[in-house]
Amino acid sequence: MQHLFVYSAQAPSLSIDINAPDRSAVIDAIYIVDKYEAKGIISNYRNPFNAHFGRRADTGEILVREVPTQLEGPELIDLLLQLKEKIDRKMQRKVNPRSLQNLRKRQAWTAETRPTKPVVMTELLVKRAVELRDEGCSWRTVGDVLGVHKETARGAVNRTKVNAPDYT
Repeated sequence: MQHLFVYSAQAPSLSIDINAPDRSAVIDAIYIVDKYEAKGIISNYRNPFNAHFGRRADTGEILVREVPTQLEGPELIDLLLQLKEKIDRKMQRKVNPRSLQNLRKRQAWTAETRPTKPVVMTELLVKRAVELRDEGCSWRTVGDVLGVHKETARGAVNRTKVNAPDYT
């Protein structure tokens, strides 16, 4: 991955990924180069000033593939304009008009139309769970006896307590 690092003493530095450039960063870089006479460095690192370049073991020299390339003036502006053209040439995503015809606003969920999981606890099982609970069984025991998870049994009993009419 190669980066173009644009720097100047008067302006903040920018790092642009050459393979996938950001349009606003390229436009900012063109402005900085034009106004502040900034310089650019093409490198394998986002910021070549802080990078630790790979070196040869025998001589300590920077590896050839790691050596950054410095650009100035018209050469740098040409590269930035090429990157901007590359972004502008990029094909925009096209949507088939027929697929747009299928789009329509969906109605809001109601209590009857809301998708729900199938009911596991029938009224008979809920009554049995209430009986077991009144006998002093734990929720785990209630769930094991009924063949459901303890939280399923507890939730079903709690819901029936809320929905049950009080005739007293």
